[in-house]
Amino acid sequence: MGEGHEEAFAEGRGDASDVRDAIAPVMPKPGEDISSVSDVFANVYRHCIELAAGRAAECILLGDCDSRSAVDDVRQARELALLICKSEDAVESFIAHCDIAARDLLMSYGMS
Repeated sequence: MGEGHEEAFAEGRGDASDVRDAIAPVMPKPGEDISSVSDVFANVYRHCIELAAGRAAECILLGDCDSRSAVDDVRQARELALLICKSEDAVESFIAHCDIAARDLLMSYGMS
């Protein structure tokens, strides 16, 4: 991966498209072993759930499930998902999973 890939996911450091541009060239191709980049997969998963949590909280607390304020969160989640998903269907499924995971995490804290 090279030095600095973990810092690419640090809070407030650049845009998801910048992260994707920096990391995409070293990601394995379909069918290749992914063990060397398992930390990237974990960071993408975690960060996409964080991005989805804001949308989920607005939906739960404000009843605004179609908020336009989260457009950039969706865009950034899609940028990151493109690092680990190899098709548009996979990106959509991954984002939907992150939405459910974020909602479920918030529900465990009494947000219902």
